[in-house]
Amino acid sequence: MIAVQLRRLRQSKLFYISLLLGVLITSAHYIQTTRTILQGEASTIPDSSYLLWLNASDSEITNLFFLLVPILAALPFSTQFLVDRKTNYYELMMMRSGKYKYLFSMLAVSAFAGFLAIAIPLLINFLLFSLTFPAIHPDPFVYYTQGLFSFKTLFYSLQLNFPLIHTLFYIFLSGIIGSLFAVFSAALCLHIRFSLISLVIPVIISILISGLSELVEVGLSPIDFLDMNATAPVYLWCIALFGILMIMLTFILAIIGVRRLVR
Repeated sequence: MIAVQLRRLRQSKLFYISLLLGVLITSAHYIQTTRTILQGEASTIPDSSYLLWLNASDSEITNLFFLLVPILAALPFSTQFLVDRKTNYYELMMMRSGKYKYLFSMLAVSAFAGFLAIAIPLLINFLLFSLTFPAIHPDPFVYYTQGLFSFKTLFYSLQLNFPLIHTLFYIFLSGIIGSLFAVFSAALCLHIRFSLISLVIPVIISILISGLSELVEVGLSPIDFLDMNATAPVYLWCIALFGILMIMLTFILAIIGVRRLVR
């Protein structure tokens, strides 16, 4: 069943539209940052690709991308169930494999698509900077005084000693967050009839948690803990708490929704 859903993902126009939108945003960030550096005055501080790529930079485009992460992640495949319900295709799939296998395959492929929709644009963004600027290890004594390095970044010691591993970790973490949003939206589609609602609700949740982060001064939302220059400190338990919350909500929606499939 997963193979069938993966084949449908490859044929999905929304999957490629989401990737295109993500790549356009991250490419716009690269162009804007590079143009600013080239048009600015010569600096004695060398520019490092590890501090210029999207997650590590402070710009409006960065904030826009983090805000749109739930939509970009859910767009490729999470709303596919709504299409199946309109065409009664889901009934055929449940007859072939059972409702649980059908639902599991939908959620699994949604998670996979959400990961790719976020990780690929970020990876391309980092590669563009790596091809343009030197991969200099961040020196906190130099970059922190210029506001280019934050000790509130998760695993900042790893960034100092192994910046490539640290960068790949953030790309992977961003992809995982995309998977969580995608699966949540897919489970939400079991209860609604309009795809727009399933795309907007995760964004609202992310914004509300970000507002809570400002009150408690701890990065609880992906808008905060994916941003390596966020003002609020980030801890592993913040990410774990968000992940557990999303998994619990998805599980509850899926359990209730799968019972409604047989009605």
